[in-house]
Amino acid sequence: MIQSLVRAMKTAPFRPEILLHLPQLVQYVEKAEVTNNIVGEIVQSEMAKLVPKGTGVKAWLSDMESTHGDSLKHFFMLRCADAHLSPDTTSEQLSAVLDFDISHSDLESCEYVLEQLQDGKLS
Repeated sequence: MIQSLVRAMKTAPFRPEILLHLPQLVQYVEKAEVTNNIVGEIVQSEMAKLVPKGTGVKAWLSDMESTHGDSLKHFFMLRCADAHLSPDTTSEQLSAVLDFDISHSDLESCEYVLEQLQDGKLS
C-alpha cells in the first residue's frame, strides 16, 4: 500500500483520495505490530518519505488544506481524513462540508461529494 500511495503521489498528486488514504495508512502503520525489525525499518523509511518525521500527519493535512482546501473535493477529503483520525469530530467535519461555499465549485465536484455523502462518508 505504501508503494501505491508513492506512485499515486507521483502520477496524480492532487487526487483528493490521497488526502484520505495517507492518514489511514499512517494510522495503520503506527498501530501495526512489528514482527521483523528489518521490515519495520523499511516501512518507517518509506513512510518518512511520505510524511516527514516530526511533522506528523495532522501537520501534513494542515499544509494540504492551506494549498488545496479551496476545492470542494479536496476540502471534503480533508474533512474525511480529520474525521478518520478523530472520530469524535465527525459531526463537526460534516457541518464544515455542508457550510462550504460551493459558488466556485464545478458540478462534477458537487456530484462527487454528494455521492460520497450518500455512501455514508462523514455519517
